[in-house]
Amino acid sequence: MAFFLGGELNGRSCCVRSWQSFVATSPAKRVLVVAHSAGGAWLCACLAETPPERLGRITRIALTDTFQDPRTLDPTRAELLRTRGRHWRTGSEPLGTPMADDERNGGCATYSAGTLDHASTNYCAKDSIFRFFDEALAVVDG
Repeated sequence: MAFFLGGELNGRSCCVRSWQSFVATSPAKRVLVVAHSAGGAWLCACLAETPPERLGRITRIALTDTFQDPRTLDPTRAELLRTRGRHWRTGSEPLGTPMADDERNGGCATYSAGTLDHASTNYCAKDSIFRFFDEALAVVDG
């Protein structure tokens, strides 16, 4: 639990408050997001709080072994997660191997992180995540 002047923040509310303070107000034209574990559900809360005119800046979303329910999002935000997001989750398959859809994929394409260790998914998938981000930036910049 984090404390702030006037109350307490749990992980979700802390994430939303940080998003609103830094990401939502940033002049950045493109936003690349990595969310790990419970961060997937917290990201959905952030997306729900983001004004529609600010959603277009979110260029790519990398989810790493997350649990989120896109049904908590309106159709516009669920579509954003589906089309701009990719989920790397634990699996014994080699890194980047497409995985079957299940309740963990959040509505977006899911790939193996190449590890069975939850805590290692960011590290193991990092090169694939950076390629995913680079592809999007090349299209925008190119």
